[in-house]
Amino acid sequence: MSTPEQPQSTPSASTAPNKKPGEEAAPALLTFEGPHESPPAAGAGPLEEPGFKDVVALGDLKEGEMAPFTVDGVSMVLVLLGGEVHALGGKCPHRGAPMAQGAACHSLDHGPVVVCPWHKAVFSAATGALEQPPAFAPLPRYPVRVQVGRVQVRPVPLPVPEAPPTGGGQSVLVLGGGAAAASALYTLRELGFAGTVTLVHDEPELPYDRTVLCKSLLLADPKRIKAPLLLDKDWYAAHGVRCVHGHVTRFDAQTRRASLDDGLQLTASHVILAMGGQARMVPVPGCTLEGVYVLHNQAQARRIAATVTPDQAVVLVGGDLVCLEVAATLRQKGVGVTVVAPHPLPVAATFTIAVANRLVRLHEENGVAFVFDADLKAIYGAGSVFGVELSDGMRIPCTHVLVGAGELPQAEAVAGVEKSPEGAVVVDESMKAASHVYAVGDMASIRRGSEGGLFSPGHWRPAEIGGRVAALSIMGSPVRDLPVPWFWTQQYGRRVEYCGWGEPFDAVEVRGSLESFDFMAFCWQGSRVVGLVACGHTRAMCQAVVDFDRFVRDEAPQPPHLRPANPVITDAQAEGGQSATAGQRHGDGAPPSPPTLLPNPGAVGGE
Repeated sequence: MSTPEQPQSTPSASTAPNKKPGEEAAPALLTFEGPHESPPAAGAGPLEEPGFKDVVALGDLKEGEMAPFTVDGVSMVLVLLGGEVHALGGKCPHRGAPMAQGAACHSLDHGPVVVCPWHKAVFSAATGALEQPPAFAPLPRYPVRVQVGRVQVRPVPLPVPEAPPTGGGQSVLVLGGGAAAASALYTLRELGFAGTVTLVHDEPELPYDRTVLCKSLLLADPKRIKAPLLLDKDWYAAHGVRCVHGHVTRFDAQTRRASLDDGLQLTASHVILAMGGQARMVPVPGCTLEGVYVLHNQAQARRIAATVTPDQAVVLVGGDLVCLEVAATLRQKGVGVTVVAPHPLPVAATFTIAVANRLVRLHEENGVAFVFDADLKAIYGAGSVFGVELSDGMRIPCTHVLVGAGELPQAEAVAGVEKSPEGAVVVDESMKAASHVYAVGDMASIRRGSEGGLFSPGHWRPAEIGGRVAALSIMGSPVRDLPVPWFWTQQYGRRVEYCGWGEPFDAVEVRGSLESFDFMAFCWQGSRVVGLVACGHTRAMCQAVVDFDRFVRDEAPQPPHLRPANPVITDAQAEGGQSATAGQRHGDGAPPSPPTLLPNPGAVGGE
């Protein structure tokens, strides 16, 4: 008996999505278009479920890898995990990142998962359900089957199952309008919370994406573009979320009562504090002159975009990540930029001195001037800014000054909770600050474990993780272990990622090349790896985000003190940012040569 001929659908390799700077290229896409439904095997009856398309031989899929395909115009990835094939959407619902450039791996909490390469949203491989933000939608899932050794997919997404309703007699009040608040709202409704939900936000806009403030929003015409909303405007009404515009003047954790500036008072069964932070201003003479800015909200970004023009000169003060990203954006706009900052830069606390110095040289290569080891003494001018004066007497003429000296938690109005020395609300790993009161995002400081060390999220994805954890805690489903924080920066097309709890470290090992921005750095505290910094190792960082301990156990070299023969770069060389190609990329398959070991003396929260 002869076997029917396979459908004549010749796969054609199309161009893979444009490679993002610092990203690993995905395999070439295979496109299958047109009607090529799979016939039954010889002797079999008609297909029970029409519409399946023949895509690939099962033997061509590799365990643990995502293979990208386009079937009848639908982008998807096929994932073989534990011998089972899953068909999922090919683009992350958050920003459209090609999922094939991410990773498929195992999570201790969620089982088999797939991870977005750009912003590390995590989805269940079995169901497509969102497990970790920043996405606020599931990954589409498609019917898939294997017949006669061939993988067949029906390119129509399966319906998303609705969570059973719960908590109908309860209420949740969310105070604050940032990313953490949006994440909490989405999680509550996504997982079936049926009680009343109220959001209090003090900006004119509903929660929006603040990451664009120091990037694309500064380049755009402020009259024509706004930061994208994290949840569509219609989402709130569709999901029964009441939105109140107002500023919280007082919150009492004992009574769970919030007072607003218009006299309105609100209370609820559960309260999530998500009021964020406020930009830190350097209190020097002249700081109130026209042309002095901080950058924390959309109104400030739009004002900077409207007033700073290419023929002007700007001084940036502080040297934090926002400062550096603004410098890169303004240089793209053609603005003259000088950065006044301590040395090493504040970002060295997590990124290491070596990586921070490489970023300084990247900025210098793009025309930014740096002035180190001099403090801002005064801003001089008459009504508007004429320039700045530094502590060493230097004067730098400029038309605008932007202060990027970090943020302060906005928790002054909160009473009845423990606060950190910086004024943040102290919470446990369930985000609880008091009975039925939770705090998340920039206004929270997390006490980790029995040791009692405090961690402040301070970045976008960790804030959204906190919002989700608080919502899960309210619904009686607390997470077993908090995900290890991850954040990134992109400057001049170079994307640097960090994964870790921001703990101090005393040695840094670099595998790869800092010079070409293709490296992974292991941050050691004694015999423990406490942080990872990488560029160009997307899949490795995806794996670390999902299971940091396992990744370190499998990939980290021996602790430095066990390898005294390794080369050690002197403090002076480390200060100068010296690096070497030392070791192979993760997954290259070649045995690694000894990594470059950089001493990191006197680390406090980093270098």
